[in-house]
Formats: sequence, C-alpha cells, structure tokens
Amino acid sequence: MEIASLILGWLLGVLSPVIISRFQHDFNQHDVLNALLKELENLQFRFLCAAQLLTARYGNYDKDFVIWCLAEFRAFPEESAAESIISYLNMVVALDDKDFKEHCLKQQAEGITAQNLKKHYLHLTELHMNKLQSFNLPFQADLLEVKANIGFYNDEVEKIEKFFLMTYDPSISVENYDRIINEIANRYRSIAEICIKVSTLISNIHTRETKINKDKH
Repeated sequence: MEIASLILGWLLGVLSPVIISRFQHDFNQHDVLNALLKELENLQFRFLCAAQLLTARYGNYDKDFVIWCLAEFRAFPEESAAESIISYLNMVVALDDKDFKEHCLKQQAEGITAQNLKKHYLHLTELHMNKLQSFNLPFQADLLEVKANIGFYNDEVEKIEKFFLMTYDPSISVENYDRIINEIANRYRSIAEICIKVSTLISNIHTRETKINKDKH
C-alpha cells in the first residue's frame, strides 16, 4: 500500500507541471483568441460603414445589398453609430421601387468626392502572429486572407490619395482630368468590394469560433 501511495505521489509530481502547463496554454490561447476576435470586429464595423457609403455612391446599390448591410450592422448593438445606420437602412429598404431608384440616383449625383478613407492595420494580430499555428486551420487561413485584403485596401487608399493630388494640377487637360476622376471611381468600387469581402470573412470567423467555443463547453 505504501509503495502504491509512493508511486501515485511520484506520478502526480511528474504530471502536475504538465497539467498546469497545458491549462495555462489553453487559458492564454483563449484570451489571445478573444482579443483577436475583438480587433477583427472593430475592423469589420469600419469596413461595413465604408462598404455601405462607397457602394451607394459608386457601386451596384440594390435592396439585396441594403438587406445584407442591415443584417451585418445588427451584429453591433454596442456600437453607438450602428443604431442610426440601421434606422437609415430600414428607411431605405422600405422605399418602393420608384423612390428607391430616385434615392440611388441622388446618392450617385453627388459626384466624386474625397471620402477621407484611412489605412487600417491589425496591430494586435501582428503582435501575436507567432502564435497563429496554435489555432485551428480555418481560423489561420481566414485571418491570413483578411490580412492580405487589408493590404489591398491600403494600396487602393494610397492610390486614390495620389489621384486626388493630380486633380489639383493646374496644367492638367480636361481629358486627363476626366480620366483621373473615372479612375478614382473605379478605385472606390474596388475598395467597396474589398470591404464587403473582409466583412464577410470576419462574420464567418466569428460564427465558426463562437460555435467551436460553445461545443467545448
């Protein structure tokens, strides 16, 4: 009996650090994941706002898109700006076909204006990239795709800034000015598509990781 107790004590002594280490690893991983998800959600809200604005002015703005925006914005009850945006979109989606078309034309008639878009970065994600391999493969793949698209977004923002500077050149011809304006519109459409793609990716990440977390518990 004493030998059995000694062996059991020895095993517990050997295994305890392993168990504690594993517990700490799972706990730290959970904290890091929650922090990354929060950063992604903050980015998603900003990209949703940009997608709504840019698509209304330069893209294919229809009721299907408005309904999609409504569903996405409703996932942000804690965002103070979300309530007014949802109220506005509810008004838009309730318009009949004639009024909706007039609303779209009015939005597009405002012409090309500087939208004051800013570059975005996932600072916390960059800080924890060395831990990425400890997460599930779908999360890794989606996060890397989000990062890549943020890079594309920032590139487009930089190009638009350069194009707008060119419009202030007093020596520019009318023909070249029109070309630049058209190019700016195309860049805005590209940015809107990137924002929609990133928002969809982040929604998928959040839905999947929430389900995985519930299944664990």
